[in-house]
Amino acid sequence: MPGARDEGAGCDTGRPLCGAPARFYPAGWRCDEHRPSKSATTAPPRKTPEEATP
Repeated sequence: MPGARDEGAGCDTGRPLCGAPARFYPAGWRCDEHRPSKSATTAPPRKTPEEATP
């Protein structure tokens, strides 16, 4: 496949690119420092009506 990389490719984050050893996430190749956080894919908890009123 064109553009495919081997396992162990460098981190795609930053300008200039980080380049640290990385693994593939749905967001692309990321090192441990730049890996996507779990909270980035989950919505914050909704407030109850009691919490929402000032």
